[in-house]
Amino acid sequence: MKRFAYSIVLALVCLYGNSQSIIQGVVYDGDSGDLLIGVNVVLFPLKTTAVTGMDGTYRFEIQDTTLPYEIELTYAGYDSEKFKPLIHAVNKTALWIAAQLDEVIVTAAGQRRNKLMGRVAGIQFFDRSIDEVAESVFPEESYAAIEENGFKRTDQDPVTTFSIDVDRASYANVKRYLQQRQLPPPDAVRIEEMINYFSYQYPEPSDGKPLTVTTSVASCPWNTEHQLLRIGLQGKRIATADLPPSNLVFLLDVSGSMDEWNKLPLVKSAMEVLVDQLREEDRVAIVVYAGAAGVVLNATPGGAKGKIKAALHNLEAGGATAGGAGIKLAYQIAQEHFITDGNNRIILATDGDFNVGIQSAGELQRLIEEQRDKGVYLT
Repeated sequence: MKRFAYSIVLALVCLYGNSQSIIQGVVYDGDSGDLLIGVNVVLFPLKTTAVTGMDGTYRFEIQDTTLPYEIELTYAGYDSEKFKPLIHAVNKTALWIAAQLDEVIVTAAGQRRNKLMGRVAGIQFFDRSIDEVAESVFPEESYAAIEENGFKRTDQDPVTTFSIDVDRASYANVKRYLQQRQLPPPDAVRIEEMINYFSYQYPEPSDGKPLTVTTSVASCPWNTEHQLLRIGLQGKRIATADLPPSNLVFLLDVSGSMDEWNKLPLVKSAMEVLVDQLREEDRVAIVVYAGAAGVVLNATPGGAKGKIKAALHNLEAGGATAGGAGIKLAYQIAQEHFITDGNNRIILATDGDFNVGIQSAGELQRLIEEQRDKGVYLT
């Protein structure tokens, strides 16, 4: 598989007298030559941020040209990179070039052709446009309607809230549709989940602060009269040894649709990776559901890794999808082994909707919210 693995960055320091200077540059893919839009650029030591625009460029205005400047680039699919300017005597310009970066998985929207062909970033596209594909191959799936946020006057509504627990599922779901040559339903595309799929290497808080806030502003690509403000929040990362004990319930779909190499076997492997991170004070139970729900492993100390992995290894797929019964049973087990001030959580792994028992999204949401208020969370 071909990997798009190079990026070249040019940055120019232009001096305008003694009062103000400009640092500007362009970021593009070194293999395809496509300009990269939305690259997060941080200028150190000032920690000023910018985002590359539709032309791949960024720009900083600086006052002090004697500081030891560094530029850090962060982009989805790349390793974070820092660059120090090499100041030349002629015209006091600086030029530096990026090192090799990892695989690119996002392409510039402005460079997209009418048809997506060939293999790009590990996603297989075929020699015809997505619009030509027949009806969805996932007709059984349903999604709650997304109500688009409207404009608000900041002088009348100056307060904004932020969620500290944002899902990332939409990115993988959209990718799944595209791999099947399908356009995803509009309500399956949740922008906040697409953005939060990636790690942006925001600085951690210090001096006892609970959060750091990183902001960047760029012109709106589809309406240059508007500007987009990106606000990134980073909480303190807690050492594993200091985490509260966990009361986990693995709720695993073992219905017939999971009987594929990249479904139940993948889930079992992922759960084993998680088991390897458990401590003795943690507890794990396993609940499965197909045509009915059942407990295959009662709450077990995290130190009994062999016993937990053996229970996972013995799982087989077959039957309908009674997810509603599975969720109810998982909550029951979680409440029976509830840890005060601990991490009480159900981890659900499934490939789709429920077709036996609870099917209403509203009914499921009420159940999940009710249990959340009791201290048990669902992932």
